[in-house]
Amino acid sequence: FGLIAEKSESHDKKLEEIRNTTTATERRIADIVSRIAEMEDHLCFLEDAREKQEANPMASSAEVEILRQKLDDMENRERRNNLRFLGFTESCEGSDLVAFLKPTLPTLLNINFPKGLEIDRAHRLGQLSPGQGNQPSRPRPIIVRFERFQDREHIAKAARKRERRIMVFPDYSKLLSDKRRKFDKCKKLLHEKRVHFFLNYPAVLTVITSRGRERFEDHKKSMAYFTRNWEKNLTSYSANQTL
Repeated sequence: FGLIAEKSESHDKKLEEIRNTTTATERRIADIVSRIAEMEDHLCFLEDAREKQEANPMASSAEVEILRQKLDDMENRERRNNLRFLGFTESCEGSDLVAFLKPTLPTLLNINFPKGLEIDRAHRLGQLSPGQGNQPSRPRPIIVRFERFQDREHIAKAARKRERRIMVFPDYSKLLSDKRRKFDKCKKLLHEKRVHFFLNYPAVLTVITSRGRERFEDHKKSMAYFTRNWEKNLTSYSANQTL
């Protein structure tokens, strides 16, 4: 009986080991099945996303840039009747900026408007910055929208011809202003060389050279060209630049 009992105990241990191994295997299989199910769900999600993307493809970087340029062009067309004025002291306009500017601009620039100067709206730009010590704060720019583009052009041209404490600038979008500002270094060099040039709209540098007019839409190319060809291609003129 002792031998039988010993064999029975050994057999029970082996069965227990088999049961434990089977249980562990079942757990691993269940874990694998669960992971496969998760992967299938993930693949289904990716497939669904791919189908949606194919049906509604995302815009490429080139398409985004084209859209950005179109929006910027629309913004600048909306601003075409605007001008920015620098130099009017704070509060000189009293309570009505439009009423102040309508008689002031013709008198200041010595120009006449047969139909009268019509201003759609005008406002100061930004918040008033605090002054330092006894110094007054810098006056904020004034943006004016004119009813007629012809009046806007008349004022801009008159302002370029007169040396006044009031400065007048076009009102461009930030994107276009930054693009035009990139030509500043080249414009400074041209001005020092007393070379006749224009910065035309939207951002095209036109320079008079011995071979005629040179046009540049890329500020880097303009700098490379003129630093390479000062003596050979540039004809001296009285410096002149447009707004």
